Amino acid sequence: VLERTAERDNLQLRINSLQADLDGANEEKEKLRLELANAATERTAAQRECEFLQSQKNDEAKRHYTEQRERDHASATTLREMEAKLSELERSRNELCEQLTDAQLTLDALQTECATAKAAYAQEQSALARAQTEL
Repeated sequence: VLERTAERDNLQLRINSLQADLDGANEEKEKLRLELANAATERTAAQRECEFLQSQKNDEAKRHYTEQRERDHASATTLREMEAKLSELERSRNELCEQLTDAQLTLDALQTECATAKAAYAQEQSALARAQTEL
């Protein structure tokens, strides 16, 4: 009886440990979910700014074409600066997309890990129930 009690206690400790692991994985999953949401928000903001700058660039190009004869070299420099900024925003957007993909992969891995922990927890619960039944 003492041996079974010890076995049951060990199973309960294992279950508690697995539950703590599961809780930790769920916390990490939630943290990554928030990071993913923040990355998506940043990506959306970057895309909107990119679209706005593209619109500005198009408007500036039309004005530049119309006023080209009256403009000096500074106008061309301004346009190049805007294109460089637009290019930098595109690079930033691409980096955010990569971060978003990485976060999604990590989230997927954590979800798989949670499912594995849940299955192990269920097995431990089943073993505990059998041990308690045998007692």
